[in-house]
Amino acid sequence: MNTTSNNGRVPFISKIAYGMGDVGCNFSWMFVSNFLMIFYTDVFGIGMSAVATLMLVSRIWDAVNDPIIGTLTDKTHTRWGRFRPWLLFGAPITAIILMLTFWAHPDWSQTAKIVYMAVTYCILVLGYTCVNLPYGTLCGAMTQDIDERAKLNTSRSVSAMIAIGVLNIITVPLVTFLGKGNAQFGYLAVAIIYGVIFAACHLFCFSKTKEVVEAGQTHQIELSVNSLSK
Repeated sequence: MNTTSNNGRVPFISKIAYGMGDVGCNFSWMFVSNFLMIFYTDVFGIGMSAVATLMLVSRIWDAVNDPIIGTLTDKTHTRWGRFRPWLLFGAPITAIILMLTFWAHPDWSQTAKIVYMAVTYCILVLGYTCVNLPYGTLCGAMTQDIDERAKLNTSRSVSAMIAIGVLNIITVPLVTFLGKGNAQFGYLAVAIIYGVIFAACHLFCFSKTKEVVEAGQTHQIELSVNSLSK
């Protein structure tokens, strides 16, 4: 395990690992943001009005669960720290929910489709909050050095831009290639791949970072970090 030295310096591998967390975030949430509505209407066969209503309700749900998760994170005390355990346990579970969200059932009744859509999407939003909010706050627990925090956030920003660029280029071709004419299977296959990337990136971030700043020294959950990422 790489550690942060007494002078506040963060090892290079830890900076890379922290940035990889946002690679995982974007391979999951940007995929959802850019393609889920198309998937719901064109593949799952759900009416646009139902999808639009869900998106509105989900914003309210997101605003409700953010402070709840923030409070729970604040009360988390483990040998791994306050924030890293959420990556360890939350990322794999959220990855599975991402896969289930893109598991279409076009032969179901419209009511069953809407219920499945609402349940899986709301759980996905909650899961993403459980991972992204602690991840965004982890930076402040890794070091108190302002310059080192700036470098960590730079690593995160650069990694995010690269991930978004790659995702925008490869997603449609991947859906087409893996689906071989079957969009239903294509979207599910891509969701599985991106879910694995999401989990792997956060597990790597967990394994190569360390919290060294005590809770009383610096603690302010930045809910805006999670909101702006969605």
